[in-house]
Amino acid sequence: MALLDVVTGAYSRGPAGRPCRFHPRAPITVTALSWWELRRLKEHHGLTLREALGRS
Repeated sequence: MALLDVVTGAYSRGPAGRPCRFHPRAPITVTALSWWELRRLKEHHGLTLREALGRS
């Protein structure tokens, strides 16, 4: 979607570097939140992701 926005000119009104600064933040945020949740799962419940999914 990020590439499509840049190609179609969805950010033509903003500064030139805006898409390059904005788009990487969403995947980084989602990854950070996922790591945080997995750490909490392990610390508070003593479960790994594999155990939580019933695949142990």
